[in-house]
Amino acid sequence: MLIFYSIEQAEEKLKNFANSLEYLKINLSYLIKTGNPYLEIIKAADEMNVSLILMGHKGYNLTEELLLGSTAEKVARKSRRPVLLVK
Repeated sequence: MLIFYSIEQAEEKLKNFANSLEYLKINLSYLIKTGNPYLEIIKAADEMNVSLILMGHKGYNLTEELLLGSTAEKVARKSRRPVLLVK
């Protein structure tokens, strides 16, 4: 299922999420980009010099995976940074 948000809606949702985690006292930041998702994730990770890319991965069936691939899988294969995929 795809959900489309405007950039403003996405920013509001991310801001609310970040605010809900303030009590954990963690350094949390977010970035909104447009473009090819896996390329933008890799580029942002390199620009921010992150030590790890953490991504959720929804398991597709084999046919969907072969035809479409997944953003998480492409990031894991093409990034020079360590990637942790969580189901």
